[in-house]
Amino acid sequence: MSPCCWCVESQVVRKKYADSLAAAKEHFADEEARHFVHANLCKIVAETTSKDGERIGRTEREHVLSTLNHAAELVSMDLQTGTRGRILKALGYLLDPTVKFLAKPAKATKSISIRTSFSGGGAQQATVRRIGEHFSKLDGFINLATYMAENIWTHRFPNPRVVAHVVHFLSSETSSESEPKLESLQDKSAATVIVKCSIDHISSCNEDYLQEMSENAQLLKILREALLQAVRSERIATDCDEPQLWDLWSSVILRMIGAEQSFAVRKSGWAAWHDLVEWSTEAILSNETLIVKGAGTDFVNGTYTPTKVNWAENRVYVRIVPDGFGEASGKTLTCFRCVMRSLNKWWFISEADEKQPGTDRDVDYYQSKNSGDAHDRPQLSGWGLCTLQAHGLAPAPVLELTGTLGVPKEQAIKMPPY
Repeated sequence: MSPCCWCVESQVVRKKYADSLAAAKEHFADEEARHFVHANLCKIVAETTSKDGERIGRTEREHVLSTLNHAAELVSMDLQTGTRGRILKALGYLLDPTVKFLAKPAKATKSISIRTSFSGGGAQQATVRRIGEHFSKLDGFINLATYMAENIWTHRFPNPRVVAHVVHFLSSETSSESEPKLESLQDKSAATVIVKCSIDHISSCNEDYLQEMSENAQLLKILREALLQAVRSERIATDCDEPQLWDLWSSVILRMIGAEQSFAVRKSGWAAWHDLVEWSTEAILSNETLIVKGAGTDFVNGTYTPTKVNWAENRVYVRIVPDGFGEASGKTLTCFRCVMRSLNKWWFISEADEKQPGTDRDVDYYQSKNSGDAHDRPQLSGWGLCTLQAHGLAPAPVLELTGTLGVPKEQAIKMPPY
């Protein structure tokens, strides 16, 4: 089949999907229409979202988005009918920001790599947000909250993929610095119910549900990140704080490791345990602040906080110089590790170049050789003036880390050696 014929056939199929769901929506009160939806909706959504977004044109894309909007409305309508949750699986695709069809179409012949991270790219997030807002306007989240509350700890509870992407969408919307797009106070209350039910169900789920959580290597991490974002949200009252979520998640992972019926579940549990250790370590490190003291260049002194910006895979601490330091006020100072041409690693306190940080375009004040710390922390002493293009004045500073989790001496004595 020629590419042209394939394209025409693909457009016909996509239009057929959109028209079929539109008709099913119009006649949803009829048993025959509901039977069609229950038998085919999940397959249609899965097929629609599995295609590569770079290979479809504008007309096809319109058919795709129409199909998915119809699907969102049908899920909400079905939830109102006392459903057994037959088509809830579709939500796992509708609110997944990493599916291929959401990728921005390529221009001309230039290839564009599709991001596969949990967050997805800008086009993916924008499209998922529109679908989620449409679902919200149809009272979809309110209906879903009622369904989840009625079916917690049963086999009808939404599967882990649905839970992960629904919770991620809701926590993203309610945590946004811009005005949240959830339509009403009822929607925000629904978000609270959905998150609470998800946490309660996972904390006491059976081994079959653990099996579902283990089916995808990334799903556990995605689910954990979604729940973490939810408990951190100021607008979702979950009655669960971050340490409690750590305890819950640790218990789930230990149950997976001890699962007797499935090697796959045990294997996923061990992989998730490593993720849990990394998550815990990063959470500890993210609370650290770096205090620079005693530098001859006075505006360098002060508190530096960790940032999510990760230049060249290195840890970065940042300080905005406050008012009162003349021309230096407002400067962004960084303390970060740099790999030199000799492959030696040095820490620098610098005014980083906005476009090319970590290069010769930085304004360097002080430097220190890397300590070899396992978590890439800077040395607290042993700093000196930069040898090339030095802008710092003597004396060199000393550093202090605060917020680091430490083990009390009396407990450290009782801890077994590695």
